[in-house]
Amino acid sequence: DSYQLYLGAAMPFNTFIVVAFVAKVLHILDLLHIQTQHDLYFIDWEQPRSLSKDGDEEAGTTGGTSGPSSTELSSTGRGGKKEKNKGNKERYPLQEAGLIPVSVWRTIFVANEWVKLQDVRAISMEITLIGLLFLMRGLEMEDYARLIPAGMGEVGMPFHTLLRFALSSSLLLSICIVQWLFRWALWERYVKDRIWQFVDLLAVTNVSCLLLEERHFGFYLHGRSVHDHADADMAQLNANLKREEEGLEMLRGFRQESTVQTFEVYLSPRVRQRYDAAFSGALDGPTYNRGRAGRNRRREPGAANPRRRGFRAAPEEGVQRHRELNRFLMQYLGTPTTDGADPTNRGGEGSRPIVRRKGYWEQLVGMPPGGDEISSYRDRSIFLEDASGRFKRLLLAGREWDMVLLAALTYSIIDVFAANTFVAVFGTYAMDVGVRAVRAELATRNIAAKTLLDDRFLL
Repeated sequence: DSYQLYLGAAMPFNTFIVVAFVAKVLHILDLLHIQTQHDLYFIDWEQPRSLSKDGDEEAGTTGGTSGPSSTELSSTGRGGKKEKNKGNKERYPLQEAGLIPVSVWRTIFVANEWVKLQDVRAISMEITLIGLLFLMRGLEMEDYARLIPAGMGEVGMPFHTLLRFALSSSLLLSICIVQWLFRWALWERYVKDRIWQFVDLLAVTNVSCLLLEERHFGFYLHGRSVHDHADADMAQLNANLKREEEGLEMLRGFRQESTVQTFEVYLSPRVRQRYDAAFSGALDGPTYNRGRAGRNRRREPGAANPRRRGFRAAPEEGVQRHRELNRFLMQYLGTPTTDGADPTNRGGEGSRPIVRRKGYWEQLVGMPPGGDEISSYRDRSIFLEDASGRFKRLLLAGREWDMVLLAALTYSIIDVFAANTFVAVFGTYAMDVGVRAVRAELATRNIAAKTLLDDRFLL
């Protein structure tokens, strides 16, 4: 009779666990939607190089997807020479002007590195669950949660649901906290911090990254190189890094007197409209959205240009709009305005963003700029220095404790009804693997779509 009374008293707690689990799953789905559907853009600051006197040879030795193709080089020996040369002039205007086109492979490389960061986490769920299983079953700590007044119960004695939840949850959270402290205090400081290494990589490749979590809010990772060119061989790259090490170059920061490369961005409506105009129609054309179904159609018998492997091209109109947006952002972000800017300079294409440090409350609780400040600048965007790296919130690494809470609730709801540590550990691991797999796949597709790259470029 007393055991039946206990089961009746445990029902409200079981209901609470179910409701909390469902609510957390909905929260994680919302986070995945934000992280995998936001706008992003890689700004390539590299400038074309001038050809030497023997320009054809120099262009041929320079890597780049915009360079002359074999069709172009051999067109002079075929029929229709004038027509093809005319088409080549329209297709390769930089070479006709005596310039070497900028290689796109740096942008592809940066995009691949960003893809790799999508499911990176500071807390390993594998280590967490193995440690929890060792403590609960290996050291038989779960026996402390049996229905006895004190000490460890015997095998066969039922478990107390609330005590079992408290024991397993506290152990799981303790293991996660130990991992997080180890990564924060030792590993990321003295071994490797992949996310901040990505920010350094941007400065080496001369590529910046604009991440828009919302329509007018996001983050800017400044990667404009302090050197003339980033397309360089190993010797030149090493010489550039040595000059930076010796303090012979400017600082990498967005502002010349600062080293901060990460910013919170509050975009003005004018800049956002320009951004939307550049991409309107570029991402929903039939050429781009044919997807995997289009690849399968090319493999069907009788299909035009059938092939089993290969990369599909983005729409030419989309590539042109992409180039125009890159040119606009390069001009817009070229010379930022400092804190003492004149707020009366409010319009025109030449308006520069306002770049300043965060105030006390902006730094403490993430408060956005006040309405008076935004209205005073009108069409001018505001960039706030973000040395703490809040842009991580667009990665799983920035939502670490949300993922830990999901794991704790998943383990608890399975353990409440199964009362089996092995089953609960397996179910929790399956949930974690599923979330990371879906997160990585959706993020890869989003990056490919927003950068107009074939998703097969993103390995």
